[in-house]
Amino acid sequence: MKIQCEAVLVTEAQLAEIIHETRATVFQSIRRHLPADLGHAVEDVVQETYLRFYLHFQHRSLPEGDGRQRWLYVAARNESRKAARSARRRTRLILAAAQTAQSELSSELERRDDPLDGNAENLRSRLEVQTAVLPPHFRQPMQLRLQGLSLKDIARRLSLAAGTVKSRLARGRELLAREQANTGRK
Repeated sequence: MKIQCEAVLVTEAQLAEIIHETRATVFQSIRRHLPADLGHAVEDVVQETYLRFYLHFQHRSLPEGDGRQRWLYVAARNESRKAARSARRRTRLILAAAQTAQSELSSELERRDDPLDGNAENLRSRLEVQTAVLPPHFRQPMQLRLQGLSLKDIARRLSLAAGTVKSRLARGRELLAREQANTGRK
């Protein structure tokens, strides 16, 4: 005996209506389950949640009422957790790369007779190696500052506010200092 299933496709209009009806539930779940420092990922989590919903119910009947709300709440929770795990994994990879770069820099300095010979170019090249492992939004301002650009010039070049450049430089220095402290403890 052969069973035939008819495909039940969610139309754009249905999906738009579902999004309108359930967005408060999805955002509530994301607010509850996505760490505050990942606020920049909210839009991605929302999109992944509704994509997951669409793909899951592409060939199934749609749940009604509270069932739909519950399904989307759990999906948003799971997507929030997945985004948090991914961010932690990226942070571990960045820290591992920073440790590797720091170790390579330390090895290079040990090979030289006088690593701190006062040569500004030598110091700049060492700092460029260290900043290379920073995330791009911290690395770019740091590298431009090492090239001698002013805050205003960096802001203009990166199309950012001067205050944003200042905070990214401070955060970049903080990450480098934390990495050096961690490397020093080992």
